[in-house]
Amino acid sequence: GSSIGKGTQYARLANKFRFYYILVGDLLRKEAACPMLPYYNFIPKSIKKLLLRQAISRAQSKGKRKFLLDKFPRSILQAVNFKLKICKFQAILFLECSKAELRDCLQRR
Repeated sequence: GSSIGKGTQYARLANKFRFYYILVGDLLRKEAACPMLPYYNFIPKSIKKLLLRQAISRAQSKGKRKFLLDKFPRSILQAVNFKLKICKFQAILFLECSKAELRDCLQRR
């Protein structure tokens, strides 16, 4: 769920293990100054894939080799397509917490 600090944990992992950290939503916001962002699920997957491929290529041209993608992939099919069409990966992280922990996080905000 939202608001449990996943972004914070991803950022810490990226920093500790020197991953190049990519947030797919940020790619869309930067590219479009995106009035469409509330309609994220309706943005064609081909555009999301293109932006992600471009971001990874730019980072690779600067010598980056390890990436941490936030909120991607969101399905097994996306993971398979990513591996076939963009780049191979070694692992996928899935962060999860209990409902009680989520409730506590939301109350602290």
